[in-house]
Amino acid sequence: MAKTVVLARPHPFLVSDMRPWLEGAGFGVSKPEKADDLISLARGCRAAVVSLALTSPTGMSVDDVLQVLKNEAPDARLLFASLLPFEKAKPAIVSLAVRLGMQPSVVHLGASKEANQSLLGRRDTWGYLAKDDLADSVLRMFASNLMLKHFA
Repeated sequence: MAKTVVLARPHPFLVSDMRPWLEGAGFGVSKPEKADDLISLARGCRAAVVSLALTSPTGMSVDDVLQVLKNEAPDARLLFASLLPFEKAKPAIVSLAVRLGMQPSVVHLGASKEANQSLLGRRDTWGYLAKDDLADSVLRMFASNLMLKHFA
């Protein structure tokens, strides 16, 4: 059976673009239909993807989702996703970490040569992908390889 990745804060971009990308890499994908579903899906999960979009169909904020993941799946590898380029998203991700009292390394999985691969696969590393990273076939392939290392 495939390893499962939880789309912890689903957004149409995550479902339409990331789901097939994750499934193509051999992962099963689950997503909460409502906020109450996240606790059971997150319990013990190994990997989760969190949208940084302003809204989510579950109604949960990014902070709320991260708190659930911190409580229910403290060892889960996290990947954040949004429409923003990494340089614009990174300050928001760092701010989230500070609010939770965490200090993760943030790695752009769509940056072919800049990604510090030695940080991947650690629970104190948070990955990031922009929608454009999956639109470019070369970046998409490179991001798949890095994601596999991170979620391993």
